[in-house]
Amino acid sequence: MDNRVQNLAALSGLTNLTYVDLRYNLVDWFGPGPALTVIQTLQGRGVNVDYNPQSAGAIFLVAPERLTGTRFRLRSTARPARF
Repeated sequence: MDNRVQNLAALSGLTNLTYVDLRYNLVDWFGPGPALTVIQTLQGRGVNVDYNPQSAGAIFLVAPERLTGTRFRLRSTARPARF
C-alpha cells in the first residue's frame, strides 16, 4: 500500500499469494490493460486484491487563454496513473 507500484507483472508469478494490497499506488487499472489483467488473474486464483483507490495523477494547468472580457479558457493536462 502506498509504495508507488506501477507494474504488476511480477505478481503473476507469485503462486502462494492469498492477499495483496495495491491501494494508493500508481496502478492504471481502468479499462482493459496489463494491470487489470494481472488483477483479474490473481482474483481468478482466489487472491484477495485491494486496488481501489489509487493515488491521483499529477494535473498540470496550462496558461489560460483569454476569450473575451472576463472569460478565459483553462486547459489542463494530466499524467496518467501509469507514470
